[in-house]
Amino acid sequence: MNIFNSLCYPKPDLDYIYKIYEFEVNLIESIINGKTKDSIRLYDAFFNDKETFDIIHNNNLENLKSYLISVSLLISHNVIRKGVSP
Repeated sequence: MNIFNSLCYPKPDLDYIYKIYEFEVNLIESIINGKTKDSIRLYDAFFNDKETFDIIHNNNLENLKSYLISVSLLISHNVIRKGVSP
């Protein structure tokens, strides 16, 4: 028996996981490329989507806060890597 299968019940829905990943990649790319309007549109669409709150653990405020901090760090690290002063 695979230990992972016994730890994850119910099994995660990979479509949700990929949706989060795609949002993060698209948001970071639009920010790095200076597409402010696209960045805001992506951010608004993601966080105004009802499914997003299911993705981030049933709309738990602490989980949402942690996720926003994580996204902020991803953005910060990527723009610094592209040459913006820390």
